[in-house]
Amino acid sequence: MREKLLVSIIIPVYNVEKYLLACVNSAINQTYKSLEIILVDDGSTDSSGRICDECAKMDSRIKVIHKVNGGLSDARNVGIDAATGDYLAFVDSDDLIHTRFIETLYSLVCDFKADIASVEFKNFYDEESLDLEGILFGETMILQSEEAIDKILYQNILDNSVCNKLYNRHLFGGLRFPIGKLYEDLAIFYKVYEQAKRVVHRRVAYYYYRLRRDSLTGNFALCRSDVLDITDEIGAYMKTHNPALLPAALDRKFAANMNILWLMTNSEIYASELEQRCWGNIKELRRMILCNPKSRLKNRLGALVAMLGLKVLKFIFKLKKHSR
Repeated sequence: MREKLLVSIIIPVYNVEKYLLACVNSAINQTYKSLEIILVDDGSTDSSGRICDECAKMDSRIKVIHKVNGGLSDARNVGIDAATGDYLAFVDSDDLIHTRFIETLYSLVCDFKADIASVEFKNFYDEESLDLEGILFGETMILQSEEAIDKILYQNILDNSVCNKLYNRHLFGGLRFPIGKLYEDLAIFYKVYEQAKRVVHRRVAYYYYRLRRDSLTGNFALCRSDVLDITDEIGAYMKTHNPALLPAALDRKFAANMNILWLMTNSEIYASELEQRCWGNIKELRRMILCNPKSRLKNRLGALVAMLGLKVLKFIFKLKKHSR
């Protein structure tokens, strides 16, 4: 009989009183029972901290940590430091997980002797919109670490999010999320993955990502330009440590610059230096993207339009917004 090793589910919490109980219940109700559920209250100013304490009374597997607000990365790092499990999973406090989320991931790492297992996301606005009966199992992909990093950078099936995965805890031995930056998952995923001997992904949507209209996602703020720094860092890292992955890193850099330029073009915020930075990178990379058969069609079409110049590209961006 397979040994049930302890899995630590780390849930950072900040001002999510409306959604927190549903999230915690989805963790409590996992079919895999050997769990440690760590709620890291990151200085919430609503009733989230109290709800965390009440949840701990409901289930002895729940551990609550109250801390001064330091942001998502800091809360996750505190959770990693406090975790005692052999495996780590991360769940955001406004999301939900299928009852078989951990069981499925644990079976994958055991069956395929993998260090990382992942499933797919399903977006939802409210619990009533979730169709759990319609979920079907898809293919199972087994990859070496370099193959997985390549797919993530090319945004090909696999993603860089930390939330839909199960990790052997040794992968985070010397790694923590960067504090004070957005896109913290993108900033470290490749360093986590390069330590893994094998990665397995099953195409089944067992992680439920809540879409919130008050979320930063899909809106533009200058802090979102953090992604440009991060993709610069990834490119520099691959150039030195793994040149075979440099084309994939540059493809992700191109996509990031196109996205920031598109968001800024269709917002009320304008920053000349940021626009010139994006355009400079797009100009530098557009020919390479056009000639790279592994680049997504979206990126190659964007590179083709970019050959016509910045004014034409921004005009197309505005047309795209109005056609939505």
